[in-house]
Amino acid sequence: MKNKLMLTTALSASMLIAAVAQSEITGNVTNTFTLGSDKAATSSGSATKFGNEINLTYGKKIDLPNGMYASVSGKIELDNSSGNGADNDNEYEVQIGVGNFYIGAGSDSGNNISGSVLPIIGYNVGSLAEQVGVTASAQNDFMGADEANEFQHISANFKAAGGTFSLVYAPNQTSNANDVSATSATAGHGEHLGGSVTSALYQGSPMPGLKVMIGRNTEQNANNTLAVGETDTDRLGLAYNFGQFSIGAERTTQETSNKSIDLEADRFAISFAASKELTLGAQYQVVEDKLGGKHDEKSYSLDLGYNLGGLTFLAQYVNVEGLGAATATSSTIVENEGIVFTTRMNF
Repeated sequence: MKNKLMLTTALSASMLIAAVAQSEITGNVTNTFTLGSDKAATSSGSATKFGNEINLTYGKKIDLPNGMYASVSGKIELDNSSGNGADNDNEYEVQIGVGNFYIGAGSDSGNNISGSVLPIIGYNVGSLAEQVGVTASAQNDFMGADEANEFQHISANFKAAGGTFSLVYAPNQTSNANDVSATSATAGHGEHLGGSVTSALYQGSPMPGLKVMIGRNTEQNANNTLAVGETDTDRLGLAYNFGQFSIGAERTTQETSNKSIDLEADRFAISFAASKELTLGAQYQVVEDKLGGKHDEKSYSLDLGYNLGGLTFLAQYVNVEGLGAATATSSTIVENEGIVFTTRMNF
């Protein structure tokens, strides 16, 4: 069985490499420059930062007999933010389908609950908050970091109502290994050692101008005991476009079976296409610990995007109060602000 599995894996890798070799490769070079500042007496490590990455995207689709098709798409991210060369990331999905139905398999790709339908220019406000302070944003902690798509997964997908309905299953979240049969009593009576993750969602545009995201991610953490149980993350997002304006709202919640975690995040975004090249926008989010006893995390951003064809320029001002407070045990409130400049050149 092991040799057969290794052979299957090798064949899959060969097919993937062959498809990439025959596909059209495009990409971009992204540079980010951050000017961060601590506003409160307690520092969260704001600083001047500079980063860059190269993103390579590829895709290939072939027609099979009986109306079926097979495709592969993905993105390779190359950067060295930690200085040890370990930050490179490969995101991909292979699809085999017929008509409106397809089976997908891959890693860190596909229709996923961490996607957003909000009219955001550049980076979302949670990511910006982390850029101007080393503390993690409470919303970014639970909005999809442990979603099923993040790991090696398989999915069943159906295209309908202007979008895609998906059921995604990842058997193991501690590694990219295949499913394991061993279980651990301390992990919760029959859970996989790595903890399985399942997502069910719909994302699309059921009517002109309207975009919808709705879904649930259920995680069996490797560290969960029987008392903690599973972790459910729910998301509902709505956005509407009318002329030059787009507006949207989104709610994300996370809760464990034993109520040891109960978080709620609301985010709002609006954008205005001032011209063919210039787009203006704003975002606001608040993260609340429903169990009480912790400060809310509140942040907003003012965004500007300018498109010069193959080159895009972004300038985003962000202000955040209580960064990470909704998930932190400390009662100290930190405040940060900063400006994040981004250039993206396509090739």
